[in-house]
Amino acid sequence: MSLKVDAPWITSKVRCQNGYVYIDQPYWNAKKRQAAHKRKYIGKYDGETFTPNKTYYALEAEYQRQSEPVKRGPGTGCRL
Repeated sequence: MSLKVDAPWITSKVRCQNGYVYIDQPYWNAKKRQAAHKRKYIGKYDGETFTPNKTYYALEAEYQRQSEPVKRGPGTGCRL
């Protein structure tokens, strides 16, 4: 079952299994020579409401930190 979570920082598929919501990240395992999956659990879903956990909030804070503009002080520009 897939669940729609409206967050711009989630680019992978969000899945729900037995009430647990996770981000599915497929990758190629070169050692075993087969596809595998990594999952990041981001909360619980009881059928009506999504309850995020601390991993969800940590990923959201990381996205916010990366999307902030770089602050430059005086004298950091180029001279010709």
